[in-house]
Amino acid sequence: KAVIDEPGGTTFRYRIPGIDIAGKTGSAQVVRLAQDKPIRKCEATPFDLRDNALFSAWAPAENPIISVAVVAEHGCHGASGAAPIAIAVIKAYLQKVMPEIYGEDALKLKVKTEAKPGVAPTSTAPEPESPGE
Repeated sequence: KAVIDEPGGTTFRYRIPGIDIAGKTGSAQVVRLAQDKPIRKCEATPFDLRDNALFSAWAPAENPIISVAVVAEHGCHGASGAAPIAIAVIKAYLQKVMPEIYGEDALKLKVKTEAKPGVAPTSTAPEPESPGE
């Protein structure tokens, strides 16, 4: 849960206040790196040689009804390449199957009543893209 809920967590900026999500980030190396060459940022590496981004998540964290695993080929980092996708899928699912708990109005009310001091109840999680975009 700290990956998403704690300010130092790798996916903290993608959290959705009111939805208790737990998850784990990771990456998988695509090619073996030469030991005699300096390591460069993944984003500066040719696309087809970039690491794959991994993220698995489940929600609600304590009693899950959904789990999602994302492998974003050549996405570099689990936190930025795969987590936003998984979190958007979880949000869309929960809002569809339990709108009374996870609908936009319910989340706003939940955040208002459960506000944590020092943690802004905002999210930069992207909305799921519509087919054809």
